[in-house]
Amino acid sequence: MKNNSIVYQLLAIALLIFVSVACGSKGVADSTPIGNQLGNQPIPTSPVESSPSATIPFSTSIEKPTEPPPMVESTPTATMLFGNTRSNPAPVGSSVLVEGMQFIVTGIVRPADSIVSNGNFFNYKPATGEEWLFIKLSVTCKNTSDEHCILSTNSLKALGSNGILVDGLGAAGVDGLLQDTTFYGRANVTGNLSFVVAKGDKSILLVYQSTLGDSFFLALPK
Repeated sequence: MKNNSIVYQLLAIALLIFVSVACGSKGVADSTPIGNQLGNQPIPTSPVESSPSATIPFSTSIEKPTEPPPMVESTPTATMLFGNTRSNPAPVGSSVLVEGMQFIVTGIVRPADSIVSNGNFFNYKPATGEEWLFIKLSVTCKNTSDEHCILSTNSLKALGSNGILVDGLGAAGVDGLLQDTTFYGRANVTGNLSFVVAKGDKSILLVYQSTLGDSFFLALPK
């Protein structure tokens, strides 16, 4: 019995040693790197998909800056309270503004018969009851310096108390007569207009007839 007890103790000790050795071997195996366990094969990895970068909406249309409306240039017209009717002519020394030009009567010569006859013998000799009338006129172009005015003496006429418009009449050899003129802004021209009118008529007006058909009236000094 004593010998059997010893044998059992030796078997128990052997079993403990075996279990201890077995557990130790397992621990060493567990500590081996994964690569060695797999035969140094590379560890498969799944490709990392990159997230698409955020796309910022972008409009290719470019708005053009708003352009101011084109400037429309209008021909100056008379805006006075007088001068646009025969019954309300522009007073002596005042002016009318029409088609970009300012008209001012600065004086008259009446009668001017001797001046005309001295200019040329063949100038018109007034009939009985008629006489030569010179109207001195100052005309200023009121447009800009880049714009011109056109003065036509044919647009200037005399209107007597009889209501009949009279065209100007040329007088050869007489200096200082107003001529047809093209002139630019701020320029001024002066000269005499020559008419043959009824002698003694104190109601004569100078009339400008515009290209649009409007008429403007200026009173004369007495």
